[in-house]
Amino acid sequence: MSHHRQSRSVTVEDDVTAQEFFELMRTNSNRAIDPFITLSDYAHAIGDQFLRGVDPTSTAAGYRAGLRLRVLPLLGAASV
Repeated sequence: MSHHRQSRSVTVEDDVTAQEFFELMRTNSNRAIDPFITLSDYAHAIGDQFLRGVDPTSTAAGYRAGLRLRVLPLLGAASV
């Protein structure tokens, strides 16, 4: 394990390069985004994908509980 955090950010010199970067990020996205989907529905749709990189033996359960009990209710969404 390299302990290197992969980043999706990059510094660019001009607007053209920035637009190319954004287009690359859009094309790399494998899920169409519905601007009208609720947070609760989105969380249900992606399932445990938000846990990628999280240790499933120690912190995953806490992340799931935090989403269900704190994040969704705080933002006014129904719990998952």
